[in-house]
Amino acid sequence: MMTEEELKKTYQNEHVGNPHVEHELSFVNWKRQYLKFQRIEQQLDKMKFNDGYDSVYQTLDRESQRLAGILGY
Repeated sequence: MMTEEELKKTYQNEHVGNPHVEHELSFVNWKRQYLKFQRIEQQLDKMKFNDGYDSVYQTLDRESQRLAGILGY
């Protein structure tokens, strides 16, 4: 888990002023979305080698892509 200071640094370095971000988020909103994105990415990494989770994997992958767009990745 990242510390609050690490999160603020990531926010400044990766979100603020990022040309791929359509609507810059406040730190509080960015943090919520970023942590959700991180959790989903961790779940997806765990699921890559499991069979039978195609629909769940696809749902998580779509949400990950949506959040990546919001965050500017």
